[in-house]
Amino acid sequence: KVDNDGQTALMYAAYEGFCGEMRLLLQAGADWTIVDSMGQNALDVARGREMTQAVKLLEDWAALNKGVLHQDPQ
Repeated sequence: KVDNDGQTALMYAAYEGFCGEMRLLLQAGADWTIVDSMGQNALDVARGREMTQAVKLLEDWAALNKGVLHQDPQ
């Protein structure tokens, strides 16, 4: 689900750097590639706020879902 600006719960968690919540959302099937009304996805949001752990989590998740061998992000 998205809000009126096209933002998802994952984007809000990425904005705050809440990695535990992000992990739960991703494992539950949240789509990190959804783009909001500003043209940003969750990774863009995390990068814009310099949330380095959130960025790493999303980059690792993206790599996992492209078939790249990598450990599950912790």
